[in-house]
Amino acid sequence: MESSGARQGYGRFWSTFNQAYWAMIRVAEQELRTLDLTMIQAAVLYWVKTSKSPPTPADLSRLLFRRPHTVLDLLGRMEKQGLVKRTRDPKRKNVSRIVLTRKGEEAFKRQKEVRGIAGILSELTPEEGETVLAALEKLRKRAMEELKSGLSAPYG
Repeated sequence: MESSGARQGYGRFWSTFNQAYWAMIRVAEQELRTLDLTMIQAAVLYWVKTSKSPPTPADLSRLLFRRPHTVLDLLGRMEKQGLVKRTRDPKRKNVSRIVLTRKGEEAFKRQKEVRGIAGILSELTPEEGETVLAALEKLRKRAMEELKSGLSAPYG
């Protein structure tokens, strides 16, 4: 059985983690707003640009932890803005793939110049950064296992 001290430690960790996360999100949102981008649009640009091959909307749904219809709506808006384009998969005609347009490429480059988060992360030494990253990867892996087990899947 867990001691109350351990539970309090988790509570302190969880609240501090959340405060740091949301404060950093707000910093990023403020900077991205000057580029006419939202956080989720910046995430789409990142995943499309860094994927080994053009992702499908379903791929993006999984990467972004969003429902498929939400991602389709988002991609539709981004397509109207000229940031992304849907292309047909040459092997599977009923599947579309997402690629960046020239405007999307430019937006991706501009977002990489946003320095607020880098400034915050520079508070950590390289060793601290590696330690935090390793811990976050471990937590993400466990959370993904919990989701796959169906204990608390966010959606279908």
